[in-house]
Amino acid sequence: MRDFIKTALKKLQCSSLIFPLLGLAFGLLTLFRPNTVSEGLCRLLGAGLLIAAISCLISWFTADTSRFWRGLALFGAIVLGIAALWLLLRPTAALRLVYAMLGISLIADGVSNLQLSSLLFGGAARRACTVFSILIVVLGVGALLNPLAAGAWITRLAGAVLIVSSLFGLYLLFRFYKKSQSDPSQER
Repeated sequence: MRDFIKTALKKLQCSSLIFPLLGLAFGLLTLFRPNTVSEGLCRLLGAGLLIAAISCLISWFTADTSRFWRGLALFGAIVLGIAALWLLLRPTAALRLVYAMLGISLIADGVSNLQLSSLLFGGAARRACTVFSILIVVLGVGALLNPLAAGAWITRLAGAVLIVSSLFGLYLLFRFYKKSQSDPSQER
C-alpha cells in the first residue's frame, strides 16, 4: 500500500502542486487587480470567438452542402466575428453590459422574492425574507448604477474563493504527503 501511495504521489506531484499554486497566484491577481483580470478574460473570450468565426468562414468556403448550410455558416461567421471584435476592442463595454444585466436580474429576483414572501410567510420568517429581498434589490440597483464597481467586487469574491480553494488543495496535498511518509506499522 505504501509503495502505491508513493508511486501515485510521484505521478501526481507536479500537477497537484502546480495547479493550486497557479490558482493561488491567479486568485491573488484577481483579488488585487479585478478590472485587469476581467478585461483580460473578455479579450481571451474574444480571441476564442474570433477563432470560431474563422472556422465558420473556412467551412463556408469549403462546404459542399446545400446553400442553407453554407448561408448558416456565413451567418455564424459574421455574428461570431462581430462579437469577437467587440470583446477584443471594447471589453469594458461588454463588462458593463454583463454586470448591468446582472443588476437587472438581481432587482427582478429581489422583487419576486418580496412578493412571494408576503404571500407565504408570516411573522419573523416574513421579516427576514423581506430584509433579504430588499438587500438583493439594493445590490441590483448598485450593480445597475455602477456596473464596473459591482463587477470588480464580484471578481474579487471569485478571487477569494479561488484562494481558499487553492489553499485547501495545498493542505490536502500536504496531508497526503504526510500520510505517505507515515510509519510502516500502519500498513496491513
